[in-house]
Amino acid sequence: MHKIYGDIYEVYMCNERCIWICRGDLCEAIYNSPNKFLFRTTPNNGLDELNATLEGLSFNRNWELWKFNRKLVTKSLTSQKFLRDALEYIQVVWEEMEGYLKEYETLEDDDNGKILDFSKWISTWSTDMTLFLITNQNAFSLANYNSTISQNSLLLQNAPKSILKSPGAFIENTIAYLESWIFFAFTPKFVRMLPGFKERVKSFYDKGNSLRRDIKEIIQKRRKEIEIMDNNIVKEKDIERMKNQDSDDEYDDSQTGFCSDLLTTILTMNANRSINKDTEYNEDNVHSKYMTDDNITGLLIEVVGGGVETTPSTICYIIYYLAHYSSVRECLLKELDHTFGCNPNYKFEMEDLNKLKYCEAIINEVMRIFPTSPSNFRMANEPCEIGDYVFPKNTQFLLNYQIINSHPAHWINPNEFNPERFLNSSNESRKSNQYFQAFGGGHKVCPGKIFAMLQLKSFLVLLYRKWEVELVDMNAPIKSYDITTRSCQQLEVRIRRRKFI
Repeated sequence: MHKIYGDIYEVYMCNERCIWICRGDLCEAIYNSPNKFLFRTTPNNGLDELNATLEGLSFNRNWELWKFNRKLVTKSLTSQKFLRDALEYIQVVWEEMEGYLKEYETLEDDDNGKILDFSKWISTWSTDMTLFLITNQNAFSLANYNSTISQNSLLLQNAPKSILKSPGAFIENTIAYLESWIFFAFTPKFVRMLPGFKERVKSFYDKGNSLRRDIKEIIQKRRKEIEIMDNNIVKEKDIERMKNQDSDDEYDDSQTGFCSDLLTTILTMNANRSINKDTEYNEDNVHSKYMTDDNITGLLIEVVGGGVETTPSTICYIIYYLAHYSSVRECLLKELDHTFGCNPNYKFEMEDLNKLKYCEAIINEVMRIFPTSPSNFRMANEPCEIGDYVFPKNTQFLLNYQIINSHPAHWINPNEFNPERFLNSSNESRKSNQYFQAFGGGHKVCPGKIFAMLQLKSFLVLLYRKWEVELVDMNAPIKSYDITTRSCQQLEVRIRRRKFI
């Protein structure tokens, strides 16, 4: 690493020059100049090999296709109907999860509780919720996971049939696909052909192909369901017209009865039957052809990936820090009790979550001090100036969120875990918080930011209102693995009911 200017460093990553940006205010030059930073990476044959530069959002180098995909995902994940449906379904899946957790309550006098790897539990919970909300298909990964680890044979026999051949493999394959991005991007092609690396490449391809088959089967199943619904609607419309032959009123074509999930939106849009009149397929005159199943698959993998990997890992890190900071945990419990009262089964709404300022501060502080996405990439497609230093076209940048989020220029006592910093209204605190990096920034800010915060807040409410969670080993560090994101590998806990309930 070579310092070239202030908090700007030059690093060579697999022989490619990469400029590390390590201060929050320096990121503003990138965020505020979207036309100069259209893509994440320079042309890359490894990402080309994965088709990552031709689909989805993360590394797509087709700017017009990226804009179209981005608009589609953003509208879907931020619509009020989607968020309301999400909040309701989060609580439905939690009831299922809680039913399984009750089986693990201790029957012993010492009340220690059974050891659980909570990283696996939360991953299956989030997978079920995300997959259903994005595709309207049931994975039942939580039920299947519980049936495999439970000693209750009836659970194994009666586990519901999943849309996936193996929910566990689906989660594993999704995480492997995200990992393959960095491996292929920064491992030269000749190295990927060497013994040892060659086997890893094959493993990535096998898991990636399996993941794509699963997603394509979901697409095909949902398409058939929509066709059946569509045919039924047509029949109903014909009957209605026959009943009203003398009426001048037109039939309301907007009442299709379709769900508002992303996959349904895409498929009905492809069939020229938009369920959202604000999203016309060819509104920007960019796409003259329908999205292929490959296009849809690549986009869904990325969106679902956040729910399978990023959000569950963040929840694990929050649990870890709350276990180590009892005073913070007590403040959270007081806020939850004050907001929801003594009814642990209260069905909360968006308005209730908006009141949880301290809960949100905890989430932000965990993401600041131990970010699930510790870095991000940008490429300059034009010459640019950052910190009075001019960089040429095609310069690769890495925004180092891990360093930025603990930089002493922005934060008071940056290594101290203190959620209060996000509640402080002083000018100094506001100035610090504006450089907080968790979901990226600019035109490539995470489109699922609002949805992710909804998940994180909801889970903390659902868990800590009724349950106590303690780490099995308080001295053990967080078990994580840094790939495209920082993935939690294991979180062993004991869980039991809160005493006063």
